[in-house]
Amino acid sequence: MISTHTNKLIHWIRCINFKAVSHIYPTQQFQQLRYFRSSSIFYSGSDVSSNTISQLEQHIKFKNKLANSNLDTLAIDNIGNLNQESRISLLQCCGKLLSNKSLDFRIKLCNLIFDKFDTMNFLSIEEYNTYIKVCTENEYSLDAAKFLSLMKCKPTEETLKLLLENVCEKGDVNRAYEILSKIKELNFTADERVFNAILLSHTIKSGIKGAELVLETMKAAQVARSSDTNWHILIGLAAKGDTTEFMKASETLSLVFNEEYFIKTVMKLGLINSEELIRVINNKLNIERLPRPQLALIRHLCIQLIHRDLADIAVRIYCIFTQQDIDENHCNFLLEDMLLTNIGSNEIIKICDYIKNEGKNLYALEFVTNMALKKQQIERAWCFLKHFNKPKPHYFWPLLLYSGNENGEIGVLETLGKMLEMGVQIDNETLEVYTLPFCDISSPTSFLPRIQHLKIPLKQLITPLLLLLLRNNDVETAHQLCNEFKGSVDTGRIARPLALACAYSRNLKTIVDIMKKIFEANEVSNTDFVGDVVVHSFRLCKRKEDYDEFLKFLQILNSEKLTITTSSVETIQQILQTRSRCHNKEEIEDHLNNLVDMSLSSQNSHVTHPVSNFLELQ
Repeated sequence: MISTHTNKLIHWIRCINFKAVSHIYPTQQFQQLRYFRSSSIFYSGSDVSSNTISQLEQHIKFKNKLANSNLDTLAIDNIGNLNQESRISLLQCCGKLLSNKSLDFRIKLCNLIFDKFDTMNFLSIEEYNTYIKVCTENEYSLDAAKFLSLMKCKPTEETLKLLLENVCEKGDVNRAYEILSKIKELNFTADERVFNAILLSHTIKSGIKGAELVLETMKAAQVARSSDTNWHILIGLAAKGDTTEFMKASETLSLVFNEEYFIKTVMKLGLINSEELIRVINNKLNIERLPRPQLALIRHLCIQLIHRDLADIAVRIYCIFTQQDIDENHCNFLLEDMLLTNIGSNEIIKICDYIKNEGKNLYALEFVTNMALKKQQIERAWCFLKHFNKPKPHYFWPLLLYSGNENGEIGVLETLGKMLEMGVQIDNETLEVYTLPFCDISSPTSFLPRIQHLKIPLKQLITPLLLLLLRNNDVETAHQLCNEFKGSVDTGRIARPLALACAYSRNLKTIVDIMKKIFEANEVSNTDFVGDVVVHSFRLCKRKEDYDEFLKFLQILNSEKLTITTSSVETIQQILQTRSRCHNKEEIEDHLNNLVDMSLSSQNSHVTHPVSNFLELQ
C-alpha cells in the first residue's frame, strides 16, 4: 500500500535479494548480462542518496531483472540529493523490473516519484522519456496532448515515438494518428519504428485486415519490412486475443528470434491464457532450451502473471521453457509468490498436482505447505494438508506450535483433533514435544480425561507425559501418574530422564518407587531397565556429593530388591577406572555386585534415544 506523509515520498526497497549463477551472456537487451550466485543490498529508510541508487542501478545492469526481489518500504527522505542517473534508475524500478507487484501498485509508485521530481523541478528530457517507457511497461496509457502541454522542456523525436508506442499498445488508432501528425509537423522521421507502432495499434483493433492496410502504406512509403514488423503483427493478434488469426500468421510470417518481442509475445499470450499458442510460437522458433538470460526473463514474466491472478498459465509457461529432469525445486519460486496474492488455495493445489503430473517436481505441495506454515497462513496450510494422501505427523508440528502459542492447551488439543479426523497417526514425539508442553499436566487425573476424549489410547499417553514431568523435575506428579495409571512405558526412553531426575531432585526414594512401578507394570523382568538408569546416573556424577548420592541410590535399589545385569556392572567399572575423584569406589562396587542378577539379559548398549539427547539441549 502506498502512502505519503508530510510531503515525503514513502517507499520501498528494504531488501533486494538476487539469485543466479555465474556466467556472462550477450543478449539484445543487455549486452553484458551477468549472473551471480547471491548477494543483497540493504537500504535504511533515512539514508538514501545517489550512491544508494547507483548501487541499485549496478544491480539492474549486471543482474538483469529484480525478479524474486522483495521490494517493500523505503522512505526516500533526501530525494533532492539524487543525481540524474539515479533519478532515471529510480523510475526504471517502477516498471517491469518490479515483477512481484501489481500493475496498480507500479503505476501509483511511478506517478508518485515522477510527481515528486516535477515539484522539485528535476525533470529533464531524459526523465520524461524514461517515465513514458515505464508507463508503457505498466500498460498505462498517457494522454499525449496533455502530457506534451505540461512538459517543461521541448520534446525530442524520441519523446514523440515513445508516446506513439505508448498509445499504440492499447490499440488506440485515433490518438496514434494525432501523435503521427505531430511527428510530421516537426519533420521527424517516419521510420520502421513508427510504422511498427501504427501497425500494432491497427492489428489490435482490426486484426490481419488492419495490419494489411498499414503494410501497404509502408510499401508505398518505401519503408522496408523486417522480422520486427512481423513480430508486431503477432503481438497485436495476441493482444487482440484472436487465436485463429494468430495461428495462421505464425505459420506464414518469417521470424528471426528477438528477445524483447519474444518475451512480449509470450506475455500477451499468457494474458489470454493460451498455452496452445505459446507452444506454437515455441515450435516456430524451434526453441529446445532457452539460454539462462532468456530463461531469467521467462521467470520474471511468470511472476508478473501470478501477480495478475494468472498463476495457472504462469506455471504452464515455465514448464514449457524448462525441459530439465525432475527437480525438487522446480516452480518453487512461483508457488511462494502465489502465497503473496489472493489466488485461492484450491487453485494452488491444482497447480501443484499439474507440476507433479508433468514430472517436474514431486514435492510441490509439500513445499507450498511448508511456506504457508512459515508465513503463518494457517487456513491455507490446513487446506493444503487436507489434500495429502497420507499426511505425516511432522507436517503438523508448526500448526501445533502456532496453536499452542496462541491458545495454549485448548489450541493444541483442537489441532490434534483435526489431525486425528484426517487419519493422521499420532506419534510419541508429536505428543511429547509439540502437544503436552502447552498443556496443564500438573494433575494427571484431571488432564488425561481432557485429552482422552480424542480417543488417543492411554498407553500412548503415559510415556510422553511421564517424560515431560521428569524433564520438568516434577517427580511427585510423575509418581502420582505411575500410582494412578498402570500403563505401558517405553523403558528405553525413560531411563535417562529418570537418571537426570536423580541428579537434580535428590528425591531418590520416590524415583526408585517410580522405577519399581514401571518395572512391574511393563513386565520388564527379563531386561536391564534398572541397569540403564544406574549407568546413566553414574555417568552424571562429577563431584564428591554426586558419588555420595549415587551410593545412596544403589542402597535404595538394593532394599527394594531391584536388580541389574553383569553388563551394566562392567560398564560402570570401566567408567570407574577413569574417575580419579571418586572417593567411594569400593563401596560402589560392593553394592553393584549385590544388585547383579545373573538371569537377566545382558544385551544392552546403554545408548540414549536421540530425541532425549536433543531435548536435553533445549
